[in-house]
Amino acid sequence: MRIAGFVREQGLAHGDVMPTEAALAARFGVGRPQTREALSVLEGFGAIVSRRGAARVWLGIEPEVLAQKLGHLLNEPSRNLAELLEIRHALETTLLQEAAAMLTPADIHTLKSLANGIITVCARGESFEDLDEEFHRQLFHRLQNRLLDGLLASFWATLREVGRDGDSVTEDPVIAAMHLQIIEAIETGDVRLAVHHMDAHFFGIRSRSFQIREPHSGPAPSDPAGAAEPGA
Repeated sequence: MRIAGFVREQGLAHGDVMPTEAALAARFGVGRPQTREALSVLEGFGAIVSRRGAARVWLGIEPEVLAQKLGHLLNEPSRNLAELLEIRHALETTLLQEAAAMLTPADIHTLKSLANGIITVCARGESFEDLDEEFHRQLFHRLQNRLLDGLLASFWATLREVGRDGDSVTEDPVIAAMHLQIIEAIETGDVRLAVHHMDAHFFGIRSRSFQIREPHSGPAPSDPAGAAEPGA
């Protein structure tokens, strides 16, 4: 924590060379073995990278990277996915009013295009996962909330890691249409209705039963409370 704080104070940017072990040890009054261990922890969390024979490089502490590495440490992707979906439900419905107030007409146009694209792709019987991810990113991007951005990225990364049983994709057109309902309510200034549609959107996702599987394993039991789909 002290090393990370020092790096922030020094204004190191992504890709900058870290101070040497000796310099950090001298600054904090600790031995080099202790300093090396602390740097290894930061490397484990993706904050720095070291290469044999080269100086360590600062990559930064990104919520997205931390969330994904935490998920790998827990090694329960299906459970992580269900829990991330619950957190998304709570946060997105809570933050929607603030996010909606910050959207520009250009943002709303982009979101409507994405929502219509989701409906079109769903009608073709294809997954709208990528469009859905972009929709939710765009909806909240004006907040500049790095933790929320990281959580959203972690959700879709975990979703892709888990996958779904079977080769076919069956998207729910009702859930697909809810994206347009959310943004149209925002466009007309009825944010309470938009929050209602968002809540119904997540309730619909969590109420559907999907066969989520671990890589190289058989199908997991259905869990209506924690089920997720690519168009989430």
